[in-house]
Amino acid sequence: RRFLEAPSRGFTLVEILIVVVIIGIALSLTTSNLFISDEQRVKLDAERLMRLVERTRDQAVFSGYPIAMRLTDAGIEFLERDPNSVEPIWRTASAEKLPIRGWRDGIRAEITAPERLAEGNRSMANTGTGTNTSAEQGDKIVTFLPTGVGAPFSLRVYSAQYSRTIDGDALGNVSLRR
Repeated sequence: RRFLEAPSRGFTLVEILIVVVIIGIALSLTTSNLFISDEQRVKLDAERLMRLVERTRDQAVFSGYPIAMRLTDAGIEFLERDPNSVEPIWRTASAEKLPIRGWRDGIRAEITAPERLAEGNRSMANTGTGTNTSAEQGDKIVTFLPTGVGAPFSLRVYSAQYSRTIDGDALGNVSLRR
């Protein structure tokens, strides 16, 4: 009878063990995402850039206007043709339409088999102050035409120890390799 009347105080051992297991699982899930290796970061950024290349190619096809991509130390810059110019002048695309995408710490990318801005095919980069500055002749760009075809290119995403390469062919197909 005394056993039935006694109020229970505290937690049972089983309840405490269940809480400890749940906390352990939650911690293992969160810390595994915080500490990804350099190789995984390069792979993730290369996959992200490959998807971005595919979306940019598709946007050029659907919009009916060519779009170019230039890789800088700050990130990926998108260029569009100036529709008001008689000469073929590239300008930085509006931030709402194609925002500049930055790199993760320690990750960089370069265009290894690109087109180059030729003489007479100048580029204008928006400095953010409302004025435009010309990019240097010979800047490496990847151009996506409204027809879906273009020049083959290679983009190398790399860190100090690892790299991945994104290859694009003349028909617009994109692939990722080590």
